[in-house]
Amino acid sequence: MAGRSGPRTRSSRKSGETKTKRPLKSIGPTNLRIIGGSMGGRQIRYNGQRSTRPMKDSVRENLFNVLGKQAVQGAVAWDVFAGTGVLGFESLSRGAARAVCFETNRPMARSIHEAVKQLQVEDRLRVVIGDAFRMLPQLMTREEEPVPWLVFVCPPYVFWDEKQKELFEMLRWVAAHAPQGSVIVTETDAHWDMAQLPMEPWDIRRYGSTQLGFYEPPALCAGLD
Repeated sequence: MAGRSGPRTRSSRKSGETKTKRPLKSIGPTNLRIIGGSMGGRQIRYNGQRSTRPMKDSVRENLFNVLGKQAVQGAVAWDVFAGTGVLGFESLSRGAARAVCFETNRPMARSIHEAVKQLQVEDRLRVVIGDAFRMLPQLMTREEEPVPWLVFVCPPYVFWDEKQKELFEMLRWVAAHAPQGSVIVTETDAHWDMAQLPMEPWDIRRYGSTQLGFYEPPALCAGLD
């Protein structure tokens, strides 16, 4: 994977230490820019819903720099908690074959649909409205060709505490069934201890208040059942 240099690091937090929750800032509608690739410079609309936290441009750029071209080109991108869908669009722009965006919030899903039409990628990006914990394995098992997956697990930060068991089960399932050459990417805030993540080894990168984890499932995996 391009950009992988230096020792792998794990974040840590003292036992018993608690994090003070900050109130959500008011966010208005804005445009998000696709950074690189064939659609670089094009924009998609973010409706400003406070339940969604779009990844900062600088973090997204670093994410794809770490992945490099080889991990993206020809892959199927699974944006598990899509929000704006920008990771799916960025993946397509950089050469992914297809993208699937999961979103439970219907207004956000409609925004992704509008961006799909605007960018004319109806044949390459699918929007799935529903529970990703339940639906992701169902759709992944329908994949017939062993094309590498690029799986973005970037949920609301609170999920890493409130839905930790479900997230860990999802990560283990994806790692056990992913075709060779796949990569899993997680996103948390800088206070969450990524040493808790299942499987080894994770390449942890910190960008300000955001942490990204990169995991490459073993070449010999269980395969789709």
